[in-house]
Amino acid sequence: MSIPILMPSHSQARRKFMSQAAAISGAAVLPTILIGCGSADSAVFPMTSRQQVLAAGTFGELQKPWYRSDTLTLRRPDGTTASYGGSHKALNVPTSAAVSPDGSFWVADTGNRRILHLSHSLQPIGEITEVSGKRFSRPTGVAILEDGRLAVSDQLLGKVAVASPDSGQGIWTGISADDHVGTGWVPHWETETDHRVLEDPRFIHAAPDGKLVVLDISVARLVLFSSSTGQALDAIRLPGRPADIAIGPDGACYVFDKVKKSVSQVSLKTRSVDAVLSAAQISQFPGSPDRIVWSIGSGPEISNLLISYR
Repeated sequence: MSIPILMPSHSQARRKFMSQAAAISGAAVLPTILIGCGSADSAVFPMTSRQQVLAAGTFGELQKPWYRSDTLTLRRPDGTTASYGGSHKALNVPTSAAVSPDGSFWVADTGNRRILHLSHSLQPIGEITEVSGKRFSRPTGVAILEDGRLAVSDQLLGKVAVASPDSGQGIWTGISADDHVGTGWVPHWETETDHRVLEDPRFIHAAPDGKLVVLDISVARLVLFSSSTGQALDAIRLPGRPADIAIGPDGACYVFDKVKKSVSQVSLKTRSVDAVLSAAQISQFPGSPDRIVWSIGSGPEISNLLISYR
């Protein structure tokens, strides 16, 4: 049974369609399979999983079943597990997750319009529903900065928030393209120079230098913001149809193209875009590639990238 995400009644048709497309139906859970991708030296290939992995590291994997939208499972390296959810009141379409230094998880509980805080054993310990009095509408991306603040991309608001998880106070940045059109602005994304404008900010990550990296998914852009001031610093146009991003510890940004089934490495400094995994390499593993994450606390080798296959 499909469980739609509830949206505000004033949402435009495009965003209503996005929310309907994001609804997930229930089905049986497949077992996890982790292997090196390809037959060559595994050091040059990423890890793979048959579950949707939202976060990975020495703690194990935080997974969401492909065909359920109300459950998270933590699979630890010793084989034990912990779970959270079971109803859409508890959890409704977890879209992304970030891991705190204390081992707790911050989860974009998209359908419930909040950022949910779960302990290292997936016990609920808090939530954030607004920043400085402004309510989340469709939070889909969450990242943790070195100083402990949270960064959140809200796909429906077309904005990014940076806030203290303790007080919920912080800043909002970015300009919604939907709102900006009302001022007479006409989108020309190939030549757009106002980096603040966001059409579809799906995922957000914190780079090692403190910059925030946002994947503006439907217009194929990486948008860079200052985490301290909220200033939009740059926007990098991407080829193809980017679907997900991951940041390595060296600051390299990896972009997954779901249509081409390939992964490119993007330099946030030089703006260069270089293919690192071809469709032929990625397709050696059965299934359809869908998401990527970087294993937290690992090195910069691409073997620490993990691709989730549906």
